[in-house]
Amino acid sequence: MQRTILGRLARLADGIVAEVHLALAERRSVAEEARRPVSIRSVQGVACQESRMKNALAFAAVAEATIGLLLLLSPSIVVLLLFNAEISGAAIAVSRIAGVSLVALGLACWPCHVRSGGLFGMLIYSSLVALYFIGLGLAGESVGKLLWPAAVVHVILTIFLAQEWVKERRMPSPKTPH
Repeated sequence: MQRTILGRLARLADGIVAEVHLALAERRSVAEEARRPVSIRSVQGVACQESRMKNALAFAAVAEATIGLLLLLSPSIVVLLLFNAEISGAAIAVSRIAGVSLVALGLACWPCHVRSGGLFGMLIYSSLVALYFIGLGLAGESVGKLLWPAAVVHVILTIFLAQEWVKERRMPSPKTPH
């Protein structure tokens, strides 16, 4: 009976030792893999993927900003070409505001505005809408009860956003890990 128990304990100990050896071997292979230098191909692959993403973002930014400029300059033609419909009155003003939005979106998404893209985009949008509303009001076109209050709100927003953007520009960029 003692031999049976001792035999079982010996087999159990052998199994435990084998498991420990296996775990240590796996740990060594993981550590060796971690110490291997990163292959040039993997680095080039990541750089190529980032480059493609930046190119796609730049293309989309230019496309949206271009459509925005076209909407600002000639909303009737753009709407006619896109929707085969005529617009007049307030629809022209709303189309131009949509154009301002697209220009701001394009500028915010430009790849160099990584840190402050949203802030920069809102600054552009708010300042252009404020100027547009002021221009409409001074020309006496489409002046509703809320045009001047909306213009004032956008001027105030532009001032606050510009202050924040200047602060952001003065802050040092965070270090990117290599």
